[in-house]
Amino acid sequence: MLKDKKGFAVSGILYPLFIIFIGLIIGLVGTYVNRKLLFDRMKQDVLSEVDYGKNILEGGMLLYYKGSVEPITVDGVLKVPDMSGNGNHGEMVNFKSNMRNEGGKIVFDGTNNYVKAPNVLNGRSTFTIEMLYLPKKQGVSQYYFGLTSNQFGLQTTDASTHNFYYNTSKNVSINSGGNGINQLTYVAYVVENGKVTSYIDGKKITTSTLSGGLNVSGSYLGLGATGTGTNFAQMDCFSFRIYSYALNEDEIYHNYRIDYNELTKNTVGDTSHSNGNYVTNGLMVDLDGVNNAGNGSHNSNTSTTKSVWKDSSGNQNDCTLSGFNYSTSSGWNEIGLTFDGVDDTCILDDLKPTQFTISLALTPYSYNSRHVVFTRWYGYTVEINADGTVSFGMDATAGSSYLKTTSNVTFGQVNYITVTFDGTKMLIYLNGVKAAERNSTYLNYGNNKTNDTRISHNFYDAPFKGIMHHVMMYDRALTQSEVTQNYNTDKSRY
Repeated sequence: MLKDKKGFAVSGILYPLFIIFIGLIIGLVGTYVNRKLLFDRMKQDVLSEVDYGKNILEGGMLLYYKGSVEPITVDGVLKVPDMSGNGNHGEMVNFKSNMRNEGGKIVFDGTNNYVKAPNVLNGRSTFTIEMLYLPKKQGVSQYYFGLTSNQFGLQTTDASTHNFYYNTSKNVSINSGGNGINQLTYVAYVVENGKVTSYIDGKKITTSTLSGGLNVSGSYLGLGATGTGTNFAQMDCFSFRIYSYALNEDEIYHNYRIDYNELTKNTVGDTSHSNGNYVTNGLMVDLDGVNNAGNGSHNSNTSTTKSVWKDSSGNQNDCTLSGFNYSTSSGWNEIGLTFDGVDDTCILDDLKPTQFTISLALTPYSYNSRHVVFTRWYGYTVEINADGTVSFGMDATAGSSYLKTTSNVTFGQVNYITVTFDGTKMLIYLNGVKAAERNSTYLNYGNNKTNDTRISHNFYDAPFKGIMHHVMMYDRALTQSEVTQNYNTDKSRY
C-alpha cells in the first residue's frame, strides 16, 4: 500500500509538472508564430529601406518616366525626359498644354494622345516593367503600354482584368490584375526564363508560362497606347519604369512603397507642425498625421498608443480608433491614418459649436457611392460623392440643409476640404478656393444616435475610404484669408 501511495504521490507531482511543461511549449510555439507573423508583416517595410535605401532602384534601369518632372524640348519636339540617364526620352504625341505633366502626372485623354518611346525591350528576354497609374475609362479595348496591338503590351477593357500580350495573338489573362476604374494602381510585370510574374500594389499575383515564346520587336514602345498609336488609354500616369533584369519580390515592394509614398506625401516644405503658420484662434481639435505622438510605432503589436489619435490643440479632444486592423490598408502610415471603407472610424466627443469650421487634408480613393468623411449624427456632415463632388449638410428638426460643389476632388491624390458655418451661411472650400455657398440657419443639435462626432461613419452611407492626413475643427467660421492660410500650410506639408 505504501508503494502504491508513493507511486500515486509521484504521479500526482509529475502530472501537473507535465501539464505546465506542455503549456510552456505551446506558449513558446505561439510566441514564435506570432513573432514570425509580425516579422513577416513588417519585413518588407523595414528591410526595403535597410536593403535598398529611400529611393527608387537605379541599377539596370533602361527607362524611367516620372510624372512630376516637366517635359523637355529636343530638336523642337516635346518629350517626357528619361530619368534613367540613358536618353530614352519619349515623344509626347497630341498632348494639349494642360495635359503635360499636370499636377505630378501625365494625363492621357483616351482619344489620341500618348507617349512614343524608343523600344528598349527589343532583343530582350528578361526585363521588368513597372507603372503607377489611375485608370479612368472602361468598356473599350485600351493599352496602358505596348508595341503593337495583339503582339506585346498590357491590354484591358475594364481596368481590372489585364491581358498581358507577349506574342502575336498570345496573351496571359490576369484576373484582378488592376484595382478597377478610378483606383490608384501599381502594377509590375517581370519576364524571365519564358515566364511572366505579375504584381499589384507590391504583391505577387501569379506566374504564367509564355507559351510559344516572346516577341518584343518593333520601333516604338507606347505609353498610354501601343507604339503605333492605337488603342488609346484614358488614365493619369505617375511613373513608368523598365529594367534590364528581373526584379525580385522585395525589390518590387520597395519601388512600390517609394512610388506610393512620394505620391501621397506631396511634401515640399517643413513638415513640422510648430511652424506657426496655422490659424489657432478658436481651434478645438487638431489631429495631425505627421506629428501625432508615437505615430511611427502605431501599427506595432506592442504599441500602447495605436488606438488613439492625439489632439494637438491642447483641448484633449483625442480621437479613439475603432474597427482598424493596423495594416497597410487599415491603420497608421508615415503621413496619417488609412481608413478601409468598411468599418474603420475614429470617435471624438460630442462636439456641438454654434458656429464652426471643419478642415480636412485627405487622400480619398474612388467611390461608387456617397461616403461619409466627418459627421455628428444630427448636426453636420461632410461627404464625398461618387463623382468626386463634396457635400456639406446640416440636419435639424426643422429640415435638412445640404450644400454641394460642382467641382470635385481628385481621387488618389491629396485634397483639402474646408466647410464653415457662421450661423447664417454655409460655405465649402475645395483646395483653398470657394466652391459652394448658401444661406442657412438650420443647425440644431438633437437626436444624436451615437452621442459623439466621428471621422468616417456608416449609419446612413458608406464610410470614408482613403488616407486622412490632417483634421482641424474650430468653434467659429474662418474667413477666406484664414482658410487660404491653412490650405497653403497643409499643402506645404502633405
